[in-house]
Amino acid sequence: MMKFELTGWSSVGFRCPDAEINITKAVGESKKISLIQMPNGTGKTTTLNLLRATLSGSAKNWSEKQIKSYRRPEEYNDTGSFKVKLEIDDKPWTFELKMNFDDGKVIYYTTNPGSGGMEEGFAPPQNASKFFKEKFMELFVFDGNFAKGLFDADKTKADDAIEALCQLYVLDDMSAASEVNWQAKANADTTKSEK
Repeated sequence: MMKFELTGWSSVGFRCPDAEINITKAVGESKKISLIQMPNGTGKTTTLNLLRATLSGSAKNWSEKQIKSYRRPEEYNDTGSFKVKLEIDDKPWTFELKMNFDDGKVIYYTTNPGSGGMEEGFAPPQNASKFFKEKFMELFVFDGNFAKGLFDADKTKADDAIEALCQLYVLDDMSAASEVNWQAKANADTTKSEK
């Protein structure tokens, strides 16, 4: 069984406050549950979105407009950086998301125990990559509104949570990859007769 522990994060240059959060209570020992409370309008949703995006690699699919929307209003900084620290099986990992607000681009960096330093790209451990997906991160880092939706009969949050927890989205990913592969092979076929 694999063990994940979020140990902290830092944020610089985004709509949320510049901050460095450490959620360990002693050297190498994480708290069971950490609750972060902030007044309205101080960046809770932005922080949660950046945590999820940094741990899932999903910001690489964001539009230029969406990326630029994370710049702090009425400021003209070029970049924002969000860094997440966690332990995977008691080994330190760091994932960093850097946004360039001028050109609307995203770059990820990963630091792992064997790398010797920061490397460009979103590269979770291969044996844990299925957990570093957007749907799973909605469970790992969720807010009260998400929790309320779990018990609302008119919403699909409970179904989504079960799908993410059981990682049923992996089947969808496999189906999509198979379809792309099939289309590529079909398009490369030079047979002219009807099949």
